[in-house]
Parts: sequence; C-alpha cells; structure tokens
Amino acid sequence: MADSDGAASSAASSANDDALRYVRAVRQKTFQRWFNARLAEKYGPKARFVQDLRVDLCTGIFLINLLHALYALPNPAFILRPVCRDDYMENVDLAYRMMYQAGINTTWIPPEDIVDKKIDSVLNLVWLII
Repeated sequence: MADSDGAASSAASSANDDALRYVRAVRQKTFQRWFNARLAEKYGPKARFVQDLRVDLCTGIFLINLLHALYALPNPAFILRPVCRDDYMENVDLAYRMMYQAGINTTWIPPEDIVDKKIDSVLNLVWLII
C-alpha cells in the first residue's frame, strides 16, 4: 500500500512540474512578444529583437533599450559588446538604476539573478516593467 501512495505522490509531483514548465514557457513567450513589440515601436522593424528572454536579458543591453523606449529616460553609457560577467553586471546595474528612476521597485530581484539567467527572476522583472 505504501508503494502505491508513493507512486501516486510521484505522479502528482511530475504533473505539477509539467504544469509549472508549461506556464513558465507561456509566460516567457508572451513577455517576449510584448518586449519585442515595445522595441519595434521605438526602434522600428529593423531593430534587433529578443530571441530568448533568459539569455538575451542577461547582458543588460535589451533592458536598457526597453527602459529608454518606455520611459524616455536618457540612454546611459553602457558596454555595447559585453564579454564577461563583470560587463553584464555593469549593464544590468545601469538598467536597475534606470528602473529606479522610473519608479520601479526591484529590491526583491537581485541583478545577479538576471545575469545568471534565472528564468523566474527574469520573468518577474519583465512583469514589473509591464
């Protein structure tokens, strides 16, 4: 009897994991479309667009461009071709400063999570910006 309870619990856990993955994928695709639409409004159809939120936002460049487009904040001097984690952190920190100027509270999402490509933090950050 204990084995059947364990199997049922494992199956339920697996179904929950599948549901969470599905919801996360839908959110990611929806937010990516929204993100790209805002970039297209500001920079035109030939702008460089986000292909994968988790990967593309870690450099900070797309975040800076989006915040510039949405809030008409001045574009700060940022590292255009970041190559290492320190460069990514500098750009993401600049984006966080821009969010602060726009009145967006990001204190519960550390910038390191964005640089480290933690999808839940990336999605939460985009949700805050929306």
